[in-house]
Amino acid sequence: MKKAILLLIIAPFVYLIFSSHNTGVTNATFARAGCGGDITCHSSTSNNNTLPIIIVVNKSTGDTIKNGTYNPGVTYTIIVGGVHPTAQRFGFILAALDSVGPNLFYREGFFSNPIPASATHTNSGFIFAHTATLGAPGGFSASVDWTAPNAGKGLITLFLVVNSVNWNGASSGDEWDKTRLDLVESPVSVNTVAPKVDISIYPNPATNRLYFNGVGNTSYNYSVYSLSGSIVSKGQLKNSIDVSTLSSGVYFLKLYDGKTNTTTLMFNKQ
Repeated sequence: MKKAILLLIIAPFVYLIFSSHNTGVTNATFARAGCGGDITCHSSTSNNNTLPIIIVVNKSTGDTIKNGTYNPGVTYTIIVGGVHPTAQRFGFILAALDSVGPNLFYREGFFSNPIPASATHTNSGFIFAHTATLGAPGGFSASVDWTAPNAGKGLITLFLVVNSVNWNGASSGDEWDKTRLDLVESPVSVNTVAPKVDISIYPNPATNRLYFNGVGNTSYNYSVYSLSGSIVSKGQLKNSIDVSTLSSGVYFLKLYDGKTNTTTLMFNKQ
């Protein structure tokens, strides 16, 4: 029997639009490249005020994927979301791609069962994106089933772009950002996969300070988001972050290195 999956409630459910694409987008290029650059459907650069979130759950067992691996042919429930301190509406697109060259990507696996079906779609199983304007300020979440490809595909990357919009009917003032989640086929030889450094935090739950593993010598800035989308703390990461003044509850921590690497972590404040 399949277990029912309880969606993580990031904020009141929102399933929303890109201002310039109010019925959604269908090209997986958006998910990988974002909303700016050569696409220019919104501002040309991303903005760190938007926090995209990807959570992958094994649909049969209900276990959250934490080790960065997938099993060929297995169906997963992918929960996507985002928060922003002032946005009135949101849009998103998710794609599962493998890289066969610096500029060539193939879509992998199959998306199905988009929720909510009235405001999201899978474009015949190729992507997961919004199709209509729904929601409330602060944040959103949506879910879709993804059946992993057959054995032999190797590394698959989930690319997610979330666009936070001010709902003024134009692209001016919109703020988007993107994230990615690399999933390695399991089982796999250690010789076929490049080393992957994972950043983790402790203690979690935290009372006074959060500490980090895996940061190394990389310089990161950070933002801490509440479930309502507000940025409650930000700065340059040293060895730890002071969380003593935060109210008890769930928070999202976004780390970004000023280049292309972004890491999102969730923690509880006691």
